[in-house]
Amino acid sequence: ELGFRMFNKVKIKNFKIFKFLEISDLSRVNIFFGENNCGKSTLLEGLFVLSGITNPELFLRINHFRDYDGIRDLTYFFHDFDSKKYIELSGQGIKAGFTRDAVIKFSIDDAVKKDYVEVMDGGIISSNKPFNKFIVNANIENESFSSDLAVHFFNNKEHGTFRIGDYKELISCNYLSPTASFQIIYSMLRKIVEDKQEKMVISALKNIDSRIKDFQINGADILVDVGLDKRIPLQLLGDGVRKLFSLIVAMYSSKDGILLVDEIDNGLHYSAMAKLWSILLETSKKFNVQLFATTHNIDSLFGLNVVLSNDNNLKLQKQVSLYKLIHRNDDSMRVLYYDYESFSTMLENENEIR
Repeated sequence: ELGFRMFNKVKIKNFKIFKFLEISDLSRVNIFFGENNCGKSTLLEGLFVLSGITNPELFLRINHFRDYDGIRDLTYFFHDFDSKKYIELSGQGIKAGFTRDAVIKFSIDDAVKKDYVEVMDGGIISSNKPFNKFIVNANIENESFSSDLAVHFFNNKEHGTFRIGDYKELISCNYLSPTASFQIIYSMLRKIVEDKQEKMVISALKNIDSRIKDFQINGADILVDVGLDKRIPLQLLGDGVRKLFSLIVAMYSSKDGILLVDEIDNGLHYSAMAKLWSILLETSKKFNVQLFATTHNIDSLFGLNVVLSNDNNLKLQKQVSLYKLIHRNDDSMRVLYYDYESFSTMLENENEIR
């Protein structure tokens, strides 16, 4: 059963590639696939923002996920760059009472407000250049909140400030991009060490590489014991071990919340796919995490089917939903939903997956 603050249904309107998108029947583990540029990554970004909707800074973080740190043009977030239309995000949970929705408006103010300039630069700017502004009006479980993001330009530099409402976010949500930085994993791992949960990570890692005995944090390094004379820095291990290490650490860090993973199988050999899903299904349940993941790897889907087809995994079959995203020529979106039975049938025809 999904936790109280896990999504069962989401709607996204006028956000990036999505003119309108609605997805229902979300489960504990949700997998999205489809052609390139069909909106898989953008869907995760929309969920990330929705999971912390009172914090407009999250819009800039999703730029960072794509290795883009610019904030000069906020209209990038709007469908077809049409900022006259509002971005609308909404979600609801499987249990009554969990609802949230938000409307994001864009404006360009001609005058620079003193309080914004002081926050942004530590002093007053004499020029009267305009600044772009996001205004976020959110409703969370029948309570209303407002916040905003303002970006001001002067001296050929971009400056931004945020005003966040009084709401304290109750959803723990983490996002792993295909190129998630080592520092993100390092900060998460420190928390695991503080909670004395290293054995959980090591047990999961042994499913990929049985040589792994333990790991230690040494200054800015994560050192792993693989049975050699010296512990090896995590970055020097194989792609598969590093990938799974990151996923397990992120899963624990998202306990009782949400984990978003773009290209979840990136860097893994096809022979490890079944092990990957076995571990993720087990840990998502153990730590009460709702997982949203994208893939374009058919071997990954076959690996998932191997795990779910086991007679002992009947309960797991009901906790997995798959969706194929199709971006039509008329700019509309079509979403095909698959439960376990229809998913297994789909795998018999690979063309339907591709």
